Order: sequence, then C-alpha cells, then structure tokens
Amino acid sequence: MSFSLRGTLKYSPRRDVLKLISIVMPVLNREKLVGEAISSVIAQDYHDWELIVVDNGSTDGTVKVVKEFMRDCEGISLHIYSEKRGEYPATNYGIRRARGEIIGILHSDDMYAEGALRHVAEKFSENHELDVLCPRVIVMLDSGGVTRIERVVQTDLKFESLIIGKPLEPARFFRKRVYEIIGPIDENYKYSGFREWWIRASLKPGIKWRQTSQICYIYRRHAGSATAPNKFNALRYLPEHYPLITKLLKSQSVDEAKKKLLKHRWFNDSYSGFFISLSLGRIRSAIWFAAMGTRVEPLWAVKAIKKKISGWLRPISI
Repeated sequence: MSFSLRGTLKYSPRRDVLKLISIVMPVLNREKLVGEAISSVIAQDYHDWELIVVDNGSTDGTVKVVKEFMRDCEGISLHIYSEKRGEYPATNYGIRRARGEIIGILHSDDMYAEGALRHVAEKFSENHELDVLCPRVIVMLDSGGVTRIERVVQTDLKFESLIIGKPLEPARFFRKRVYEIIGPIDENYKYSGFREWWIRASLKPGIKWRQTSQICYIYRRHAGSATAPNKFNALRYLPEHYPLITKLLKSQSVDEAKKKLLKHRWFNDSYSGFFISLSLGRIRSAIWFAAMGTRVEPLWAVKAIKKKISGWLRPISI
C-alpha cells in the first residue's frame, strides 16, 4: 500500500470542542506506514477532528512524511517528544494536549475504516452519558508484501475479554473524562500499558460503555509490529503480564470469579512461555516461566504436561 496527499489541500477542520474528536498517534520509525494512517484520517467524511502526532525519537523519514501532510492540513500537529521514552509516555503526552471531548488512539501502522469518525460522533452525540464506544475491528495480516483480512473482531470492555482475549486496545473511543477519572497509562510497561489501562476502566464503577457493530478500526499485523505473525514474539510481552496480574490479584475491586480468570491467564502465559522457550533452545527462559507458573499453581508442571499431551492427542479435522 502507498499513501497520497491527494485531497488534503487547504483542509481545515472546524474547532467545536464539544464535537471535536482528538486522535492521538504515537509514532517511532514508521516512515513506510504512517502516511497510510494519516490518510485514513483525512479521508473521513467527518471533519471535526484534530490529529496529534507525537514522535518518540524517529531516526528515519517519519517526521518528514508527517510534515508533508501538515503543509496542506491544518488539523495535524506534530510534537517531538523526549527521545525514545516509549509509546505510553508519548500517548499520555498526546492525550493531555487533546482539546476534543472524544479521543481515539490510532497506531501509526493502523488505519481508520471509512466513515468511522462520523459514526463515532453520532453515537456519542446520541448518548451524553456514554464514556467508551467499542467498535468492530478488521485485523489485517501483512506478510511478505501480501495483505489479507485475517478476521473481524467485536471489541468490548468486559474484564474477561481484556484478561483472556486479545483486546485490540487502540480501537476504542472514549471521552476525555475517562482519562481524568482513571488516570494516565502506566508508563512502567513497554507492551501491556494500554491493556492495563482498559482493565482499570472496566473495574471502575460508573464507566458506561457500549458496543457498535460498525467497523471503525483496521488493525495491521506485520513483521515490525508487537503482534507480528510470529509466535516467538510472545516472549517479549508475556513477562509484563505477571506484575499486571499480581497487582490485580491484590486489588479489592477484583472478586473471586475474576481472580480465577487471572490465575487461568497466569497459567496459560507460563505454559506458552515455557514451551516457546524450549522450542528456541532457551533453557533459562523456560525454567523461569516454569518457576513463575508454580507461584499460583504448585502442580503447574503436571498440569502443563497434561495439557501438552492433550493437544498432541486431539484429533485433526480434515
């Protein structure tokens, strides 16, 4: 895919804060993809938006690409943030500067679907008590230059989905008051900060959310993303789940049913990390994941072996 500046000449959105949708885009070295992300915003048929691009220390041509769009589009602003502090500090920085009542987070390698912003504006206008809108998402696999739709996912704000599933965190839109109520994204995380933030939102009494069947977000999986089509990638983010789950297990907002889900996730993460590490010959890593597993399940090793054998014996459908 390629991007184009066509149709962006002298574009200037209105500045009605009550209707304004603020889009925050943290970016680091996305020269080849950021243009498509920006184009997907400019192509929207809803024009009351601002795009806050927060560069986190790019060393390629990312900043140049963004500036090319800015020449003809007053709705885009570029902020050069502290060098490579991370995605979550950059996102917090952008949200704090957002002027709109509604906020969307757009990853610099993802895109908005056609008509997304108009639909979002309509849903929030219909219900002034609505805090979070959870749309459907196209998950697009970009592998070896071949792009295809992998699946379509309905997002939500259920605790179970955020813990057990793949929540596709940036796809949701929220009122800025949600950020003010639950606080900023925890900047101690490198991969799991936004997941933890949405879990906090799901546990906060009074946060009102709803689903919409409209496809608003296109989530791209590619070789350079955290969700690259490579199972070994999990070894980067799985260790971050342990402090997240430990914190939740100690929280008074988490009942016994939720604690059971958390322990289930802990077991599965340890299981995945252990066998992926073994397949790569990383014995120390495998031992570490096994040791982490026994912290919540003393018989972790026995259950993990049973699960593995069960997988081997499962009949193959033809």
